[in-house]
Amino acid sequence: MFENLHGKYGPYTYKDWLSWPEGYYEILDGTFYLIRGQPLTHQEIMGHLLCTFANYLKENPYGVLHMIGVIFPEPGKSDDEITNIALSDIILYHRDKMREVGHYGTPEVIIEILSPSTAAKDCILKKNLYEKKLVPEYWIVDPENEEIFVFLLSGQVYAQPVIYTKNDKLKAGIIPELAIDLKEIFDVMKFH
Repeated sequence: MFENLHGKYGPYTYKDWLSWPEGYYEILDGTFYLIRGQPLTHQEIMGHLLCTFANYLKENPYGVLHMIGVIFPEPGKSDDEITNIALSDIILYHRDKMREVGHYGTPEVIIEILSPSTAAKDCILKKNLYEKKLVPEYWIVDPENEEIFVFLLSGQVYAQPVIYTKNDKLKAGIIPELAIDLKEIFDVMKFH
């Protein structure tokens, strides 16, 4: 399936990524990661957030996508040499940055929903990458503890996160007039 992985141990690049069949994988700092299907709770929270944003953003220059490759260009390198393509749970993006196979450049907001197989990567590797690439707003959704950690850029680094709980309403920086009732987001889990 991944012929060009055979005998190659990285670093992997955007050129490699484009040659692979459609699927759920990403490259972080040149390392290949295969992403398996996510748990039901993860999918339900993602679906609810997607619907909330999509309904609001219909008449807006921003869009919302899920499980999309975010291609982070690197100064002084050609596109073929890019070594960071993150498969993000949800992004809020400006429509002029889209390509057929992903989002090119830094989106306005990235949201990752923790699951047992992704928690360490989302909280450490991806947070560090998104900070380095100056993603203005990064949310980490923790279904187990019913919390959302929102990291906002302060200059070149993320400030301490604002922590929202199930009883709060959360506003995305690019659309402050939309208040998301987190009780509705986390109540999807009560049926399990």
